[in-house]
Amino acid sequence: QVPTAAANCWGSMTSADDAPGEVCKDFLQTHLVRFERNSVPVAEVMAKSSFTCLLFGASWCAPSRQFAAIMSESYRHIRSEYGREAIEVIYVPRDKTMEDWKDFFNQMPWLSLPWGSEHVYNLKAHFKIGRIPRLIVLDKAGSVVVSDARGGAGFGFGCDALRAYRWLMKCAGASLPDAEPVTEEGDALDNTMSSEGSDSGDRVGEIEAN
Repeated sequence: QVPTAAANCWGSMTSADDAPGEVCKDFLQTHLVRFERNSVPVAEVMAKSSFTCLLFGASWCAPSRQFAAIMSESYRHIRSEYGREAIEVIYVPRDKTMEDWKDFFNQMPWLSLPWGSEHVYNLKAHFKIGRIPRLIVLDKAGSVVVSDARGGAGFGFGCDALRAYRWLMKCAGASLPDAEPVTEEGDALDNTMSSEGSDSGDRVGEIEAN
């Protein structure tokens, strides 16, 4: 059974409000790994994608595994509906071994920082990540659109991927041509959500990070 309470993986709870408003600049200079094992520059990925999501997680964290599976479906659904440049995800791994990372990453349809990369630790410190899984959404310029897009109006168990994407567009102040209209009830809900999401929605649990 998928838990809906916030149970976390890592250290003490850190509020998303404390996170900086943009990604650290040295991260833009690094390269990512694709599933096929060829590399691609971060700057190139962000320049092409409307949104780039940083997914902090680990294979040893059950909530991370559950959320990654749900997010994989959302990722494919959004890209199928709005195109490959609508969204990209970068896995920021805290797996204990390279083999653990490879096994987990092979199940993902997106990109990853290499296991053991210094940028994993730099990003964790920069965004003050206290618990995983955590999904931070960036725009093309590297500014934070949503500092925690898991649960609430965002992504997770029981959440609608396309509605979550429309919420991201709303948070970014962007328009979404040919998008399915949001009902008045949906607009009212979206207007109550801050850019940090909400703990009131269905959330796959979290675990304290180490």
